Amino acid sequence: MLRRLIGSGEGAAGVAILAVLAGVALAAPGKGRSAAAPSEPANPVSKADRESDREKLLGAFAELEAKKESTVRLESTPKLRVRMGGKILGTTPVTLTIPAQDAPVDLEFFDTGLGVSKAEQLTLKPGDNGVHKVEVAKGKLVLKVEDGVSVSVDGKAVGTTPLDPLSLFEGKHTVQLTRGDQKERRTLEITGDDSTELEFSFPEAE
Repeated sequence: MLRRLIGSGEGAAGVAILAVLAGVALAAPGKGRSAAAPSEPANPVSKADRESDREKLLGAFAELEAKKESTVRLESTPKLRVRMGGKILGTTPVTLTIPAQDAPVDLEFFDTGLGVSKAEQLTLKPGDNGVHKVEVAKGKLVLKVEDGVSVSVDGKAVGTTPLDPLSLFEGKHTVQLTRGDQKERRTLEITGDDSTELEFSFPEAE
């Protein structure tokens, strides 16, 4: 396996392994040679030098193994769940580790309760890719509805009109208006740092 890794020429890690092995081989006593004593005592390899060579070798192997994976830390504001290919990875902050590949990675940051769903496509290099942060902006929903109408957004009651503009994360939201037995439901697209108006009047009961 070692011969295959070195022979594959995988960058500096392979060169480092070859150099360390060469140093160890030169330092080791030869087998089958004459036992005649040299004119001057050989300079013995100290224990510290052997430990250093071993650490270099292990470090080179670790570097080589690290290049087989891509790692990135995913963060978001607000905290969101992360989905990749139908699999839930967890809630931010979460660390994603996958086999190194050339193809980009498609992720979805979402929270159904907040009505947030944001798609992200990442191209990861082998090794540590640091932190990828997603920030979801907020927009305003302005209700132009008669007084006394109960309002819910994404299934959560927010109050009865008149209401101040509602601050919502960008994305699609379902708004329901209720007056007595009358109901009206609308799906709106909220844009970050912008205002969206909802104007509606219930017909008068006969």
